[in-house]
Order: sequence, then C-alpha cells, then structure tokens
Amino acid sequence: MAKETGTLEVRRLGCVSYNDALLLQQQFVKARRAGEVPDLLLLLQHPHVLTLGAGARHNRGNIVADSAALRAKGIEVVEVGRGGDVTYHGPGQLVGYPIVDLRPDRCDVRRYMRDLEEVMIRTAGTFGVTAERVSGLTGVWVGNAKLGAIGVPGAGAADKALPGPIAIPGTYQVRLTVGETTHLKKFELFQDPKETSVS
Repeated sequence: MAKETGTLEVRRLGCVSYNDALLLQQQFVKARRAGEVPDLLLLLQHPHVLTLGAGARHNRGNIVADSAALRAKGIEVVEVGRGGDVTYHGPGQLVGYPIVDLRPDRCDVRRYMRDLEEVMIRTAGTFGVTAERVSGLTGVWVGNAKLGAIGVPGAGAADKALPGPIAIPGTYQVRLTVGETTHLKKFELFQDPKETSVS
C-alpha cells in the first residue's frame, strides 16, 4: 500500500557496491512508480569505483593506471548511463540517490537540480561550511573545491537501466555526491581534464 504523499523516507545503507546500489535503485523506482513506497533518499558510500560516463566509453585516456594496477588497489571500473567522463566514488564520500515523483508541481528538472544544490548549500551551512554555486556548472563548491555533485542519467541510458524512461516528469533517480570529492591523483590512477575535483 502506498504511503502518504509528501513523505520522504531516508534509508541509510552503509557501504554498498555500485552495481548493487544500481539494482536497489531500479527496484525502488519500480516500487515508487507503482505507489508502493513514498519518495526515498538512499544514503550510502561505495567501495572504490571509477564510473565511466559517455565521454570515457571509447577513450579512457584520463585513467592513467592500467587494469592490473586498478585491480591491485581494489578499484572497480563500471560503465554508467550518464554523460561526462570518469568519476571516482569511494569511502569518505556520501552518495545520495533521491527517488522521487516530481508530479504535479516539480516537473522542471533544471529547477529540481537547483533545489538539490540549495539543499547541499544549506546542509553545509549547518556545519559552518560556506558553499555556493558556480555559474554555468552543476554542483556546489567551497572556494575552488567541489563539495557536492549532481548527476542525472541520460534518457537513453535510463531506458536500459530502469523500467521506463527516467527523464520525464515523474519519478527521478539522481546521484548526489557530498563530502570528499576525491582526486584520484593521490592514487596516481586518474587525471581530471578540467583540473577540478572529480564529481
């Protein structure tokens, strides 16, 4: 039975592999669309993983380590359904996956993303951290360092990964990364082409 509208249920899941988290999201998106669960926010961390967006599928030039070095350090590499290049997730990062129905009054995805940025800015403020937006970019920064990122799967990828298109008014799955936006330079495995933190 569906829970009341306007409810956001937070589930703290601990450390979950990227692929297991994707399966959970798929299950929850289906349940949300069927009205079996309220809007959800899944909070978790991933073990060390590099996710490859559309920009890295055919050119992995920004991963400077070979497969053997990645395996030796326990870093998984996963192709994902989003734009962009290489993204690192790992212990120390808080990743949030909101699974929400934006109908009837929140169907503007760009506004929704700005609202998510605002939530991250206000949350940082409660910890005494002054975060802000950077014009023309998505996410939240503290000075020149990226504190939080937002990623939305492309419509084509969402069709494959989730039960029905995700980039339509209705139920959305978004990735929020807050906390340590880690450069893999410390592992000497990755170079960021923009010389900003990995989102």
